[in-house]
Amino acid sequence: MSGLEALSLACNIMTVISFASETVNACKAIYQGRSPDDQLIDIAASLAAASDELQNENQSMNPKPAYEHRLVDIASKCNIAARALDDEVKFLMVNHKKGSLKDTLRVAVKANWRKNRLERLEKSLHDYQRAMETQLLASIWKKWNATESQQIQGSKELRRDLQHFVSQYNLGYRQMSGLVQQENLSTRNHMTKDVVRGETSIKGHVTLQTSEAKESITKHITAETRNAASRVKESMRKATILNYTSNQRQTLLQSLKFQSMNERRNQVHDSYEGTFQWIFDPDHRTQDSSDDELSGDEWTDVEWSDDELSDDGWSIGHYLSWDNFNEWLKSDNDIYWIKGKAGSGKTIHELKQLSNVKICVSSRPEPRFQSRLVANQHLNLEDLTVADLRRYARGKLAPCMQAHQIAREVQDDIISELVSKAQGVFLYLCLAVQSLLRGLEGYETEEELLLRLDQLPNELSRLYADMWARLGDDQTLHQRAAVQYFKLVIAHEQWRGGPLPILQLMAATEPDVQRVMLGEGILLEKDIFFGLCTRLQYAIKDKCAGLLELSASFDDWVLRKHWQLRPLVDSGVEFIHRSAYDFFIDTEEGRRMLELDSSSDNECKLQLAKGILVMYQLGFPLAEVNPLLEMLELLATMTRSCLQEEVFGLFELCHKLYEAGTFDEPESSYNYTSGVVI
Repeated sequence: MSGLEALSLACNIMTVISFASETVNACKAIYQGRSPDDQLIDIAASLAAASDELQNENQSMNPKPAYEHRLVDIASKCNIAARALDDEVKFLMVNHKKGSLKDTLRVAVKANWRKNRLERLEKSLHDYQRAMETQLLASIWKKWNATESQQIQGSKELRRDLQHFVSQYNLGYRQMSGLVQQENLSTRNHMTKDVVRGETSIKGHVTLQTSEAKESITKHITAETRNAASRVKESMRKATILNYTSNQRQTLLQSLKFQSMNERRNQVHDSYEGTFQWIFDPDHRTQDSSDDELSGDEWTDVEWSDDELSDDGWSIGHYLSWDNFNEWLKSDNDIYWIKGKAGSGKTIHELKQLSNVKICVSSRPEPRFQSRLVANQHLNLEDLTVADLRRYARGKLAPCMQAHQIAREVQDDIISELVSKAQGVFLYLCLAVQSLLRGLEGYETEEELLLRLDQLPNELSRLYADMWARLGDDQTLHQRAAVQYFKLVIAHEQWRGGPLPILQLMAATEPDVQRVMLGEGILLEKDIFFGLCTRLQYAIKDKCAGLLELSASFDDWVLRKHWQLRPLVDSGVEFIHRSAYDFFIDTEEGRRMLELDSSSDNECKLQLAKGILVMYQLGFPLAEVNPLLEMLELLATMTRSCLQEEVFGLFELCHKLYEAGTFDEPESSYNYTSGVVI
């Protein structure tokens, strides 16, 4: 056998001897009185396994030298001793479970005999161990002396465990048990070092890989973050440019229009039938053509004196001429100048819509226009509208005066005086005719009508003051209510412009509506809105002396509740003419009239704000301006006034309405939900 096989066989022998010694010690302890336990069973199992392995290895050996035969012989004896110990263990385990007195005595006799046998086995095992050690030492010494040089060279090629075995022997460890223990210790240390080294290597590798992966991930995330940031920045830049361009476009478009841009056009009524036809007369001279067109019953037995006709600025056979308008249209001249007083009817916007129309300038006769345009073809409008004024006055007054049986001479005097006072201004004539119609509706006599006509002033501002002074016996009571309406309409004109919706004006003047709708958050029935607005319309007609009129509102609303209130949203209140607004703002007399109501401008704006908040709970305005922003801007202008408590209260109310979605644009105009609003 080879040296490695001999060493392996020797190690197995020593293992069997070691387990056998432990088995002997365990058995002796049991004979001395200790009960068998699991440790004895484990030792016996280990001994049996080692014995079987030794037997298998011993059978496979093919010994040649004498020392190898001695080694095989020792292995066989050790195997026999191991089987004998296995029998002892089985005897002890089996007899320990029996409990009768007879059996106990019999076992005690056998145990005494077997105890002696166990001592003999123990002595044999010690002899085998010493013989094994002696044989191994002798063999090693012999071979060491014989091949010392070869062993020195060969020791370098031995496995580390054999080198360690030799080194330990040289250090003085002569007994086999010490060598095995040292070998086990060395193996354990070696394994510990290998494990530590492997763990360190694995940790280092994992740390390195983790570090590299972390660095790679960090670089990737950083790069992707930069790329994403760059893309987002570019997208935001493009969006900003697009938004800025869109805002510029909207700003430009909005600068070309404003909310009341069509107000003047809407205020221009259709011309009275038969008026202003003379401008296209080829004879380019004015005459009272209305005399021919009125019915014979209206003009029977009418005689005109030279004084009466001269009051109108012209007489029979005397015609006023002007630069022919038809000839100018056919000529190469660029400009035709129509000049006239405010309200004399110089608006010619319809002419501009015709094809191939040249520039036709209309203006008031101001010096700077006079100096630049007097050399062009022109006409002075108020000098040429006498017949039109007469036609309008007769058409409006004649039926009513005939119904009240006013004498024909008195009718003629009234119409002539009206035309004379108008001085070519249609607006004055319209207002004067309305004043006379109110007198006729009050069944005034001929003398009272003539007195009313005589007291009419010749200027618009004085006419407004006269209309104001004719409110009757309840003048003071009516004037105070009327002035409240005037101030609210003026405040609305300065804030938003355009007609003031009748529904907003009602809510602004009704504290009970504000308390219920804004304070308690309860939606009123539609019939209540209709009743209050109808009463307000009658009050405007009765108390405002004709200075306010009902007109169409410019605002377009989507009603979420009470859609039947659409007429109250579409109708508004405004002054009869811009000059009436100017009268209250610019003249001392007009401002003195407004002093009848002590409300300040901020108080009027505050009431308008409450009124429109009531409307917001019914619907939503389709306007370009955000309603909440518009409301907050209005309230912000009043934070430093003496109304701070009420203003801040409206701020809180706006916040509640915003949370309730009142300022959100509705998806549909047919949401008819009713009940509690806030």
